Amino acid sequence: RRTESSTTRGSASTCGSAVLAKRVICLLTLSRGQLVRTKNFRIDRWYSLEAFEFKGADEIVVVDVTPEGPDRAATAATIERLLSAAFIPVTLGGRLRTLDDAKWAFDHGADKVLSSDRAFIEAAARQYGDQAAVWGMTFGRNDQDPAPEHMGEMLCQNVDLDGSLAGYGLHDLNTQIPVVIGSGCGNWQHMVDAFHAGADGCATSNVLHFSEAALASCKNYLKDHGIMVRA
Repeated sequence: RRTESSTTRGSASTCGSAVLAKRVICLLTLSRGQLVRTKNFRIDRWYSLEAFEFKGADEIVVVDVTPEGPDRAATAATIERLLSAAFIPVTLGGRLRTLDDAKWAFDHGADKVLSSDRAFIEAAARQYGDQAAVWGMTFGRNDQDPAPEHMGEMLCQNVDLDGSLAGYGLHDLNTQIPVVIGSGCGNWQHMVDAFHAGADGCATSNVLHFSEAALASCKNYLKDHGIMVRA
């Protein structure tokens, strides 16, 4: 696992003026090591990872959605490529269920692990610290599940809005832990709305096209609308 500073650098808990800074997060879904777009959490389209630039992102969330099961080798190779291009905190998800899975993720460059498995998140938080565990809250599927007792933050997604570009599903985002919202972002204003609703971070894929120019445009728009973001 990378040093603690690499984890906190990308979180909402950093010191000084960065405490209030909101995060713009690239959400990557991989199948067999290739980048895919999802719609309603099903593979919808394939993309080439070669064309994308990540240097403007505050964090990257990588989720392995390979239908036949996680492709660990391909995911590890993708994370290595991402980290060689830019030093950005990485959260890794995709059927992580045991502490051995968590150890594998941290050994291969992840700063945090993501899962909707409450027992796994609690175990990972106890083993590695709350800041290393992210609970995936999926509205429309497991929204009745009780929240883990220990976790560093939540990633909230909506099955019905995933891939729609129609805007985020803005549920009650004012919690005692940081909340990242994903699924449905179609323009920068959707991020403004989410931040005003209490989100600490906005995760997206399609609308950014993962280019440095798009990320710069996004952050300029947010700053122009009164949202404090990292440079």
